[in-house]
Amino acid sequence: ISIDTKSMMFICGGAFEGLYDQVYLRVVQPGSGEKLKSQAIQTADGQVRIETRFALTDFLKSEDLFEYGMVPQFMARFDNVVLLRELDTAVLRDILLKSVDSPFIRSKRFFEVMKINLEIEELAASLIAEAAEKNNRTGARALRTVFGKIVNRLEFDPWSHRDLVDMGDGHHKLVITADMTRRVVNP
Repeated sequence: ISIDTKSMMFICGGAFEGLYDQVYLRVVQPGSGEKLKSQAIQTADGQVRIETRFALTDFLKSEDLFEYGMVPQFMARFDNVVLLRELDTAVLRDILLKSVDSPFIRSKRFFEVMKINLEIEELAASLIAEAAEKNNRTGARALRTVFGKIVNRLEFDPWSHRDLVDMGDGHHKLVITADMTRRVVNP
């Protein structure tokens, strides 16, 4: 394989956890001249609240990378620094419902072996995604944690769950409801 060095793209990715904290502390420092943004957020339950959020993409400067410890000669090799946006509730919900590696899809396949059709209410999926977003620094992995708290009990003994519905022909249906999700997410 021949690589033309003029058109070679170098991608440097990773979790620069200290960088996030460093930029946040710079921004909230009195006299920084920068201000965190507030926005109205509508929850899955329809409530509206005002949140002040910090997003690295809004405040990162190349000087922050130097202070973080990247050598200027190394940084000079990059034409662009692009940050990926954090996963919001809508994206996390799509990942939960549609991703091949989704914990919901994995559980759905698990239950199919027992002839149980696992379903999830739209609101329940949104509540799970909303809870996962609160732990936004772990990305989509937070979905596994939140969803696992709901489904682990069901996977252990689905036959004794009161909401298991007999569909006939040996098939059953089990629906993850918003109420079930609220009990786990907001104990």
